[in-house]
Amino acid sequence: TVALSAFAQSAGYLIAALGPFLVGVLYEQTGGWTAPIVLLLVALAVQASAGMVIARPRHIEDEH
Repeated sequence: TVALSAFAQSAGYLIAALGPFLVGVLYEQTGGWTAPIVLLLVALAVQASAGMVIARPRHIEDEH
């Protein structure tokens, strides 16, 4: 459990650290904020969709 948690947290921080860098690179390459904002909106849509699926109510039935 500890190893899985450490891996997940490390991977999460790595992905999170790439976000601002990627937004900056897109801004520099395009010279405007349209592409970075579109990237952020796409990421928002993906995360919101995943959150809705993960957080839906579920029931685990007892198996005897």
